[in-house]
Amino acid sequence: MRKDTVARYLERHAEPLAHTVPQLIRRGRYVICIPACDEGIRFEETLNSIAALNGAEDAVLVCVINGAEDAAESIHQQNAALLSWARDLLGTGDDVISVTEWSGFQVVLVDCASPGR
Repeated sequence: MRKDTVARYLERHAEPLAHTVPQLIRRGRYVICIPACDEGIRFEETLNSIAALNGAEDAVLVCVINGAEDAAESIHQQNAALLSWARDLLGTGDDVISVTEWSGFQVVLVDCASPGR
């Protein structure tokens, strides 16, 4: 796919957040995207299973924690707990988008669940 095709797609269809993606994200041979909402704290199991894959060092995991303003309070609490736990595990801050390495592959954590996001 040509670079200008991707740029046009992002310009026309992407959420505004997509334009803030840090340049720190490296190109990966494999990309895994996990949209998460109201999930249990099993994220470490997922990370470990990805780390065990052949070629994991060429992978980029994008985990988007999603929330809706009108969701039940229990969902907001579960999302907040997952974000806090994942940030502690990965050693990231509370930025909207955090990029880090974990067990040899890159992890991009996107917070679309906190208030105002």
